[in-house]
Amino acid sequence: MVSFHSDPAHVDRAFFALSNATRRGMTEMLLREGEKPMRELARPFGISLPGAMKHIGVLQEAGIVSCRRQGRENLCSVDPGALRTAANWFEFHARFWSVSFERLGKVLAEKKEK
Repeated sequence: MVSFHSDPAHVDRAFFALSNATRRGMTEMLLREGEKPMRELARPFGISLPGAMKHIGVLQEAGIVSCRRQGRENLCSVDPGALRTAANWFEFHARFWSVSFERLGKVLAEKKEK
């Protein structure tokens, strides 16, 4: 049997953070390009620095992004742990449904033979 064990609140925070297109875009940019200043994360989305800071705050709360201070800038980078939690959730459900449909297919094939 396929099983998945994780803190539901942790999974909820990750999915909430990634439910917004701007936050997903910021996360993708950080994954592709590496550490970036907050102001650079705001630019492609046409949002103000305070708006970007709110989105980044949600990503930080979910554990997806971490930021550090360097001089006058806040540099952000992806912490893959929370992304791994979301990926594990999807993998579990993909396996679960695959096994379930496989079982259903066998039952239907047996009924058809009878």
